[in-house]
Amino acid sequence: MAGEEVADPYRWLEDGTLRETKQWVDSQDRLARGILAASPSRRSLERGFRALARYDLIPPYAVLPPRRDPDTGKTRFFWLRRGRGKKQSALRYQDGLRTSSKVAIDPLRSDPRGTTSLLEVSPSWDGSLVLYGLSVHGSDRTELKVRDVRSGKSFDRIPDIRYACVAWRHDGTGFYYSTWDEPGRTASKRTSPARLFFHRLRTPWTADVPLFGEGLAPTQGISDLVIDPHDRHLVVFVEELSESTDLYHLDLVVGGNARPLVAGLKSLVLGEGNASIRDDRLIAVTEHRAPKRRVVAIPLERPDEASWRELVPETDDVLDGMAVVGGEMILRYLREGSSRLVVRRMDGNGHREIPLPGIGSVVWPPKESEGDEAAFGFVSFDTPPTLYRLGPATGRLAVFDRSRIPLPRGGLDTRLVRYPSKDGTEVSMFVVRRKGARNDGPSPSVLEAYGGFGIALTPRFDLGLLPFLRNGGVYAAPQIRGGGERGRAWHDAGRRERKQNTFDDFIAAAEWLIRENYTDPRHLAIRGASNGGLLVGAAITQRPELFRAAVCAVPLLDMLRYHRFDGGALWVPEYGSPDDPEMFPYLRAYSPYHRVRPGVRYPAVLLMTADTDTRVNPLHARKMAARLQAASSSGLPVLLRTERRTGHGFGKSVDQIVDSFTTNWSFLYDQLGIVHRAQ
Repeated sequence: MAGEEVADPYRWLEDGTLRETKQWVDSQDRLARGILAASPSRRSLERGFRALARYDLIPPYAVLPPRRDPDTGKTRFFWLRRGRGKKQSALRYQDGLRTSSKVAIDPLRSDPRGTTSLLEVSPSWDGSLVLYGLSVHGSDRTELKVRDVRSGKSFDRIPDIRYACVAWRHDGTGFYYSTWDEPGRTASKRTSPARLFFHRLRTPWTADVPLFGEGLAPTQGISDLVIDPHDRHLVVFVEELSESTDLYHLDLVVGGNARPLVAGLKSLVLGEGNASIRDDRLIAVTEHRAPKRRVVAIPLERPDEASWRELVPETDDVLDGMAVVGGEMILRYLREGSSRLVVRRMDGNGHREIPLPGIGSVVWPPKESEGDEAAFGFVSFDTPPTLYRLGPATGRLAVFDRSRIPLPRGGLDTRLVRYPSKDGTEVSMFVVRRKGARNDGPSPSVLEAYGGFGIALTPRFDLGLLPFLRNGGVYAAPQIRGGGERGRAWHDAGRRERKQNTFDDFIAAAEWLIRENYTDPRHLAIRGASNGGLLVGAAITQRPELFRAAVCAVPLLDMLRYHRFDGGALWVPEYGSPDDPEMFPYLRAYSPYHRVRPGVRYPAVLLMTADTDTRVNPLHARKMAARLQAASSSGLPVLLRTERRTGHGFGKSVDQIVDSFTTNWSFLYDQLGIVHRAQ
């Protein structure tokens, strides 16, 4: 801010192309690898993780929307699966229930090293074709191709795509797709960051016609495309990062420019598969006049709010998703972070609860299903990803594929507890450990949260946690403000000028674990990634005495310059801009990099970043590592580990996953005093 002097002694580390920066990063990486290689637990942990990684595993977000073959009437299911001993997941498909599954796309065929992964996978409405991209080294950028499922041959290509949304035409002639570029970067034929195109099959991509996007702000991106069953209407969702959604309507028969359908409401209308067009009405989930969300029908020809019809009113639980299947709505709710499924008729009447296996998370397909069967994944702390079929009319659930991972002997115990934050706000938290464990002394504990962008932290299965839990560890996951566990108000209470609430909730969780005799500061570690890395950075610079160790992965840490790099400008609605005189004091007050003080006894810190991360620039981890190393008086290590040929965390090969798990947990085992016992 003009008039205020802010020290930034390591700004030179922002430029990753400088020879001095490269040399510094290499020397830091050698130092970190040398210290981590000497860990007494490293070899046994690596053997254990490698053994676990050999098992069949379904990724958490594996299931795709089912399709129906119009000739046979059979439902075709699509999902990702990493077979035993494989380095990457392949796309599989199965017709009906009485046939065996087959591989449609295997990225290992083009890259046996396993550093290429599937991205942006979308089957056509009849399931005969699949649009897909391949991500190299975890990059957000990809080249889209079309695969004929039966022949296994690919055709067409659309290069340089990022954050694509796709809507296939039902007549099979082509598809609509969007892409987004960082502000200031424009590719061929794109003059604003987010653009919408139509691609006709078996034509060159250079002939694709831009349909929409001109004039969108740099902070706006296309978050979903919804097409009606007759290829007449296309609704474009334009989101300003968890802040608001504008809807635009394209008449695909009459043609012409997109017209605003819903704009300026400053509330979210959920896309990403949570909307459908039926009888010239958009059926959608919205936060407008309902912080915990409701379902409304919006007439495409008369979209004014007075013409909206409420189909499902707001409830005490958060409506977290919707799918229209077989003429009925399947609604996914969150109750204190755990999923519920409810089926209603299209008029909103009727209410049938679908029994789920227990406390856990329903993982929804990213697009609308076709036919009368739904598919979804279910996962929890003690349940590896499992895929289910659901017939909404009957309410029957059936497993059609499951991961095969051995769980700890005796099982795990998951408790939902509540604790007060600094201002008295009650926060919920999952606490996981081995069954039968007692609070009879401080146990090694790991606290993890996210707290941003309205994203709910729900139960998940973490392969890396299993050895830690087997060895008597405690894992805690609080649902802090800034997330979406309790709806819009919960998100708003932890962003922009209220971001400190997020950090207070996390710190209060640590204090509760200590107070309840689960652990003590010598045995408590924290970890987080991306926005969760910001959370970890804030915690160790505000209350360093509470923690023995911290793992801070692909983090955001310099909050006074974050908006100048990569996708940072998109996050301004969440954090506020340091160029705004009203927001600068808040960002300055908690920016972790700027809060580091000489002579403070900081905990041991492992900063993890990636040289090809195109989402959060590695400069944050570099600058923080340098400043902590110069300032800390605890004598505990501050390490910077830079992963090669990987991105923001997704798309890693098995070898990279095993290496990352081993690095993280051997560091934590050493700091928390755990002796690894293989089981």
